[in-house]
Amino acid sequence: MSASNVTWAVRYIEKYGLALVPIPPGHKAPRHPGWNQPGGYVTDAGEARQRWGDLPDHGIGVVLAPSGLCSFDVDSPEHAEPVLGALGVDLGALRKSAPTIQGNPARSRVMFRAPPGVVLGRKTLAWPAGPAGGKPLTLFELRAGDIQDVLPPTIHPDIKEPYTWLTAPNSEFPPLPEDLLELWQHWDSYRAELEAMCPWANHGFNPEPAPRGGGARPNVIAAFNATHSVEELIEAHGYTRRGNRWMSPTSSSGLAGVVILDGRVYSHHGSDPLADGHTHDAFDLFRILAHGGGMKSAIRAAEDLGTGSTAGARASAGPGGRQDAEDAPRGFHGGEAVYRRLFDIQPKPILWLWRGRIARGKVFMLAGHPGLGKSQAMISMAAIVTTGGTWPVDRTPCERGAVIILSAEDDAEDTIRPRLEAAGADLKGSLSWMPSAKRTRTALRPRGPSTSRRIPIG
Repeated sequence: MSASNVTWAVRYIEKYGLALVPIPPGHKAPRHPGWNQPGGYVTDAGEARQRWGDLPDHGIGVVLAPSGLCSFDVDSPEHAEPVLGALGVDLGALRKSAPTIQGNPARSRVMFRAPPGVVLGRKTLAWPAGPAGGKPLTLFELRAGDIQDVLPPTIHPDIKEPYTWLTAPNSEFPPLPEDLLELWQHWDSYRAELEAMCPWANHGFNPEPAPRGGGARPNVIAAFNATHSVEELIEAHGYTRRGNRWMSPTSSSGLAGVVILDGRVYSHHGSDPLADGHTHDAFDLFRILAHGGGMKSAIRAAEDLGTGSTAGARASAGPGGRQDAEDAPRGFHGGEAVYRRLFDIQPKPILWLWRGRIARGKVFMLAGHPGLGKSQAMISMAAIVTTGGTWPVDRTPCERGAVIILSAEDDAEDTIRPRLEAAGADLKGSLSWMPSAKRTRTALRPRGPSTSRRIPIG
């Protein structure tokens, strides 16, 4: 065993340039002080031969930061897999394509080369103890920094068998995938929704308060609830089913944060109009999604529908769900301002397109004197978005998306398209051009990669 450990330690240093530490028998971490500081870990092959030659029963650990590595530690694959799937991460494919270590047969750790110059830190996703009690359940951990991971062929202290490589590294460790880097860098934005996916968590459901609007006609509401299903209503309004949960059409994270319990809907999506801290029955969904929260208009529409279909319930308010001014829950109400207490407003994190610079769902303005290159800068940004490229300066990845350009000055044929092509934009499937209203009295509304329809604008 000692010769094997020496051989492995020397190979890790010579082939991959790792910083190693000896791990005493019966432990999963080094015990000597300062092990994660310069001088406390081994980076020289000759020193490794001597160190593990003198400590033949000691295992091998790798200090991540000085080794330029990071790892993805999966403690509960059966729970982590659907969570990761909602993020677009295929755990099975990841373990087959990247270096993966296994000690306990129920767990695994995938190793990557850390992105240079990016501080990642350590992030843990844990769900509360299940209905039977016990300890909180750790699903996975994103590991980076001055911490260490156990390497094969160290003996696992619990199962008394060596750690092994399920998928061995090749000539070098692969870079961290963009999906995991996105999760890592925007952890605070993702964490709440990932925790909300726990099927047994106490989400603190509050009963829906009594409807506003006086004459609520409970018989109309009861009849509506008896003839309409919440599942069909949210699906009709663009909510997507993901297993036993639903994803809001306003979700920017791609996570399923809407749950249905006992025929009532509760949403964890911060941008979702249903995310008001209450559970909702079918009529609530109709009122909020089809009538913007307006009670009177929803009741009138429900009366007109009688016991009609869910499709009719969706269509009654028209496209997008219009509401009467008298029913407006906030903003201007019959010409008068309607106020809300800040106490009643739920805070939510900023979702970034370009972190620290361009926020999703916010107005962004690039201003400057003529000739400074504003148009060229916007063309470059369009290219980055349409290709899922990398932002300048901080080199962070950009999620791929669609771009619509409205121009009052430049022609598409001789200016806009040539500039976009030069910038490397994806023209075929992700970019549309809309002539300005100053140049024509109609505008093109994108309907897909290759079709559009003309809509009068005045």
